[in-house]
Amino acid sequence: MEPKLNRKPSSSVAGPDLTYSETQCLNLNTTVPLANDLKYLPDDRRLPVLVFIDGSGLITGSANWPQYDLAHIAKLGASRGRPFIAVGVNYRPDGTGVSYSDRWHDAELLPNNGLRDQRAALLWIKRYITGFGGDAENVTLAGHSTGAASVSYHMRSKEPLFRRAIFMCGLCLAVRPPTQEEANTHHDATISRSSLALDTPARRNQVWLSGDIYPTSRPNSPSEQERGTGPALPRAKGTDLLPPLIPKDVQTSIDSQRLNGAEAS
Repeated sequence: MEPKLNRKPSSSVAGPDLTYSETQCLNLNTTVPLANDLKYLPDDRRLPVLVFIDGSGLITGSANWPQYDLAHIAKLGASRGRPFIAVGVNYRPDGTGVSYSDRWHDAELLPNNGLRDQRAALLWIKRYITGFGGDAENVTLAGHSTGAASVSYHMRSKEPLFRRAIFMCGLCLAVRPPTQEEANTHHDATISRSSLALDTPARRNQVWLSGDIYPTSRPNSPSEQERGTGPALPRAKGTDLLPPLIPKDVQTSIDSQRLNGAEAS
């Protein structure tokens, strides 16, 4: 079992250390208004849904951090007569979620697992949010920093899973994707600080994708935590930056004013 790591949510946020896992994190934080806040609404009224993706450089981060607690904004909306359902998305960051290399490509392994986690969350919401009283056809996807960059990636997916998009301090073109050489260096650095360095390439890939990674060391100081080990942006080898989530190169598709029927703001 992967050891849990205790770390403050941010060097700038006061509070106790939080226990979290970089791999055992595929869950959603769903906040639903109290029945008393809905008493003036028709019984068959479906609530709009706000989905939020946090951003911490795709290196760390969690929907459980206090600055990303959606209960506060959901309560504010209900108090002003505009109730909605709020959903915070947790996904795999850093090595298990973003890292990629030539060796992965040669082994025909898929990249961008963090984005795939986010997409799985959107698919789950579309299918099940009605069970919470939400409107699956009235979903707004919002993100902050690299979370906003993730939102702009999802706008280029072929299947529309949300109606509106909100970008807060980030777009997918704000920082260039790493070169393949940089991606290889980042991947190797991540491998070197885990027990996977002792495995064969085939075994390493198998264990990596299962999330059963046993870190041998982690950055300790806040500055090391924030810097990470290198480029941590989505990357795939070839002309398509993010296949198959994105149908064509982002540099080209970004020119489209409306993508997948979603409204951007």
